[in-house]
Amino acid sequence: MIKFFRHIRERMLQENRFSRYFLYAIGEIVLVVIGILIALQINLWNEGRKERVKEQVVLQRLLEEFNTNLAQLDEKIEMRENIILATTDALGYMDHPEGVQRDSLLAKLTTTTIAPTFDPIINDLVSSGNIRLIRNQQLNRLLTEWPTYVIQLAELEQEHMDNYRRILTPTFIRMGISRDLNHLYSSNEKNFSYLLDKVAPSELPTSSASPRPVPLGDLLNSKELEGILSNAILICHLANMESKSLRKRIMDILTLLKQEIRTDA
Repeated sequence: MIKFFRHIRERMLQENRFSRYFLYAIGEIVLVVIGILIALQINLWNEGRKERVKEQVVLQRLLEEFNTNLAQLDEKIEMRENIILATTDALGYMDHPEGVQRDSLLAKLTTTTIAPTFDPIINDLVSSGNIRLIRNQQLNRLLTEWPTYVIQLAELEQEHMDNYRRILTPTFIRMGISRDLNHLYSSNEKNFSYLLDKVAPSELPTSSASPRPVPLGDLLNSKELEGILSNAILICHLANMESKSLRKRIMDILTLLKQEIRTDA
């Protein structure tokens, strides 16, 4: 083909047909430019096709991750709701002590020794630059903001952890009921349902109750205990409000992911 065009150019020059040669040269340049543009377009199409394949892989991975995150978040919400219910009952015992059994009160208090924390999968889309693969702008924005949502919940969870470590546990030790609480906690298999393997240990070092129990009256009249139970309710309630807002965002992400994932891929 190149020889063919060269032959035409040489013949035109020999015939002194410069005007036609000039037009022909322009036409040849146009054809070359068109060829280059077509080649670039094909290359861009191939690159775009490769990125769409990568996008589908990322979307599938995100779907699995956020389903896992949703399951874990629901579990933490349930744990906090159990804490709220138990501590509310315990405060009710303190407000109306008639007929209250010591073990019933302590059983409610064992729930407060749980400190739920949400530990989700945080993808590396932003840091790796793969966020650009997500073409859906709404989904892209939610995924970009996801770490910020998690941090907001973590701040409230940290308050509960601080309440548990700095106030709750020292108070139980000071009141002399930690051994009894540990005994009751280990006696209830439901308390171990949140472990990774969902299996309660067969034996715990503190599996027996204290031989010198603190009188029920001292527990029911403790203003210190009343205060930490009230704090636990408030903090868990706020954490669950934030958790439910986070849950809505997870559901939005899952909905968009399912819309973007090709079922024929």
